[in-house]
Amino acid sequence: MEQDISNNIFVKAKFYIPDEKKYRYLKLRIAPSSIQNAGMGVYAVDEIPKGARGAYIGVKKSMTRGNAFYSWIIYEYDTVTGNSITTKELYMIDASNKKVSNWTRYVNCGMYDLKNNLEPVQKWEDLYYVSRRDINPGEELWIDYGEGFRNRLNDMDNENYYYG
Repeated sequence: MEQDISNNIFVKAKFYIPDEKKYRYLKLRIAPSSIQNAGMGVYAVDEIPKGARGAYIGVKKSMTRGNAFYSWIIYEYDTVTGNSITTKELYMIDASNKKVSNWTRYVNCGMYDLKNNLEPVQKWEDLYYVSRRDINPGEELWIDYGEGFRNRLNDMDNENYYYG
């Protein structure tokens, strides 16, 4: 991790690239989000190819103890395929602690589906951010946090949380 004079943080993020059948480190920049009042966001420095998969890293916590702002729910899954099979919630992966998480904690939710260039994919007990298309250098990374979060966004005052 390196930081420049304008307080941008640059990280080398580990992605699995399915077309190449190997892992590669791609450079990302963590900087203020283009969403007003949303805190930090993540921007591609290197091109991220379609299908690239980065792991969401955090601490396994019970459903009542996870931080709702920095967590993803892990659902019951098929032990052969690894795909989630029910809506039964098992636990949360909580990335609120910077010391035990990674760049994925800074990816914000896009306003609408077309803006989201990543999607969450659960495989067994792991969650990945998978690129929906090639992501160009300079683009902010966006993911859909889910219907509950989107409904809260619709109720927010646009002056307090605005997508630029």
